[in-house]
This record gives sequence, C-alpha cells and structure tokens, in this order.
Amino acid sequence: MPQMSPMNWTIISLLFLLSLSLLISFHKKESEAQKATVLKNKKTLWMW
Repeated sequence: MPQMSPMNWTIISLLFLLSLSLLISFHKKESEAQKATVLKNKKTLWMW
C-alpha cells in the first residue's frame, strides 16, 4: 500500500467535504421546491 502525503489527504478530504455540501444543498433546494408545489396544489384544491 503506497504512503500518501498529507497534502494528498487534505485535497481528498476537501473534495469530499465539498461534494458532500453540494449534495446537501441540492437536496434542500429540491425538498423546498417540492414543498412549494405541494402548497400550490393545496391552494388549488381549496379553490374548488
């Protein structure tokens, strides 16, 4: 198993954290959009 330098580890961990935060933010945006559409649907249902 090759020894990895600390620099490589920091780069890998930074990339991992970045992708993780992007995934979380994307998921939050998606769920918020879903909530908005659900609210719109409820409003249209109330209209009837």
